[in-house]
Amino acid sequence: MRTLRSIFNGPLLVLLGIYILAAVTVPTFTSMQNTELLLIQTAILACVTLGMTVTTVAGGIDLSVGSVVAVTTVTIATLLNAHLSPFFAAMFGILLGGAWGVINGLFAAKWTRQPVAATFPVWLIARGVALAISHEQKVDAPDTPLNSLLTSLPADRAWQLFPPGVWIVVVLGILLFVVFRYLPWGRNIFYLGSNPKAAVGLVWSDRLKIQIFIVSGLMAGLAGLLQFSRLTVGDPTVADGLEFSAIAAILVGGGSLSGGKGTVKGCLIGVLLMTIIKAWCIQRGYESSVQMVLTGIILAAAFIAETMRTRKEAIA
Repeated sequence: MRTLRSIFNGPLLVLLGIYILAAVTVPTFTSMQNTELLLIQTAILACVTLGMTVTTVAGGIDLSVGSVVAVTTVTIATLLNAHLSPFFAAMFGILLGGAWGVINGLFAAKWTRQPVAATFPVWLIARGVALAISHEQKVDAPDTPLNSLLTSLPADRAWQLFPPGVWIVVVLGILLFVVFRYLPWGRNIFYLGSNPKAAVGLVWSDRLKIQIFIVSGLMAGLAGLLQFSRLTVGDPTVADGLEFSAIAAILVGGGSLSGGKGTVKGCLIGVLLMTIIKAWCIQRGYESSVQMVLTGIILAAAFIAETMRTRKEAIA
């Protein structure tokens, strides 16, 4: 019974409830075609949120992910226009995300002790760089295999079930689960988030912070690659506000901005919940205001549940 309660927790029950409501009110919602579309829409946000889960568990926050996604799409498109190989353009885009992560990590570990403010400069700088490179316009790119990473599968590849980009995110989720559950590096992240004052004096704490933000940057770079595949252009304005969607998904999934809490399962539940709400509202013909209200209500419920959980732990 205890195992069932741990599996079917509050966020998962809410996800199942919303999915059942969508399936009942939209007959085609459970079709294979719609499921594939849902996962395609989920992949980019999931990739960013997995990376940000690492930073929030450590007691930090990465506000720059949306800007990093944007500058990555523009960079990849520019490199492809320069007739460089798609593989090089993809790897360069992902590593560029890691480079922004290094800057974030240095801010967080060396140049400021305010977790929220640490990534704010990169949020602005990366967006500005994206606008400068693209001359504030979308950057068209030639057709390459990168375009197929996150597009619906043709009939001859139906055996893959879902596009490669979706499977990449699934594999990354499994790897992060293993890191959190079994590796000392993952346990140190939880220790850093739950005991920040005790960790300050440790030799590895600053190095760990930099590594954490590098992971978040790499994941944002990968999300930028997937975003490019989805749009097939470099867009300097894309992913505006993506960081707040990721934060909302983490909170809805049971994470905490104060650090020390967060799971891969909760992260993915939060992302799926937000994607399903958006897709359901669109397919029902509701205005975006309905989606915002529903997401806000669920987010408020997550805040209340977190507060009640914290009070119970304090009393215990």
